[in-house]
Amino acid sequence: MPLPEATVESVCGTGLKFAVLKGVDPTAGNYVLAGKMALATQQDGTCLVRLEVNAAQAMCRASVRSNSADLCGHVSKSLAAQLGAP
Repeated sequence: MPLPEATVESVCGTGLKFAVLKGVDPTAGNYVLAGKMALATQQDGTCLVRLEVNAAQAMCRASVRSNSADLCGHVSKSLAAQLGAP
């Protein structure tokens, strides 16, 4: 089962305040997200995420990129907690 767009919009767009960038990934079932977070340090809080959906295996992989390793870790954990199987 593919990851429904409404779920991605709800969790990533509304919940995490990321922009869901439609039409960026050439694979139709994948999602690209972008966000900017306020960090306590002077470091840039820009973050890019690619959700690769494998419908046949009922799983997805999140690739998170940012200048801040801490931000990458927190975003990855948040995505896994919200989109992962209960």
